[in-house]
Amino acid sequence: QSATVSTSYQAPALAPKGAAESDADYIARLQALNSTPLNLDAILNWTDPAQNNYGPTDNPFTLGQQTPIVTITLSAPDTINSGETINYTATLTNIGAAAASQVSAVITLPNGAQQTLNFGGTAIPPGGVLTATASYPVPLLQASGPVSAQASVIWHDANTNLYGPLSASATTNVKQANQPTVANA
Repeated sequence: QSATVSTSYQAPALAPKGAAESDADYIARLQALNSTPLNLDAILNWTDPAQNNYGPTDNPFTLGQQTPIVTITLSAPDTINSGETINYTATLTNIGAAAASQVSAVITLPNGAQQTLNFGGTAIPPGGVLTATASYPVPLLQASGPVSAQASVIWHDANTNLYGPLSASATTNVKQANQPTVANA
C-alpha cells in the first residue's frame, strides 16, 4: 500500500531595497540569493490499519531559492533639435530564476510629467524581455543643453513579495533650432 503526501514551503521574504542601497548593490544582493540552497528536511511518521506506529523517517533534501530580478534600461537619442520629439525606449529584463509578476514601470519626462509605461503585459518569465516607448515633444523654445528622463520599475514574485524600485536614466543634448530673426519696426 502507498500514499502520496504533498506539502508546500514558502521561503522567507527577502528584505526590501534599503533607502541608501544603490541599484547595483540591490541587484548584487538579489543575485547572491538567487539559486541559494535551501536545506530542508522531510520527517514522516505513520500508523498502519492495526494502529502500529512507524517512523520517523528523516529525509533531508536541498532546493534552490528562485528569485525574479528585473533590470531596467532607458535609451534616447544623444542629440536632438528643439521642436523635435525625443522617443524613449525602456527595456525590462528578468535576469532571475523565477517569473516576475505585477511588473510596473513609470517614466518621468524632462518636464516632470510622469507616465506609466505600457509593456503589453505585467509578467516576465526568467530570461524574458519587455520593451515600451514614451515620447517627449521638446518645446521649440527649449534652451540648448541636456535634458533627462528617468524610469523606474517594481515587481512581485509568486508570493506577491514586492521588489524594487530599480531605475535608469537617459540624457539627450538639445540644440536650439534656428529661429527667424525678429526686427523691430
